[in-house]
Amino acid sequence: MNSERRAGPGLVTYNVVGDPYFRRRRLRRYAGVWSLWALGVGAVISGDFFGWNFGLAVG
Repeated sequence: MNSERRAGPGLVTYNVVGDPYFRRRRLRRYAGVWSLWALGVGAVISGDFFGWNFGLAVG
């Protein structure tokens, strides 16, 4: 099922793959409570460091 297809003057080579290849490599859901909490805390801390809170107060 894998075959090569060349594009241009031999600079790029593409492998044609089927659906099973993409099924094995799809994204998986991961965001749980701990991940979302850490993302929120990181956003608050980085906002303090980069001055986003001051910008919101002025705007």
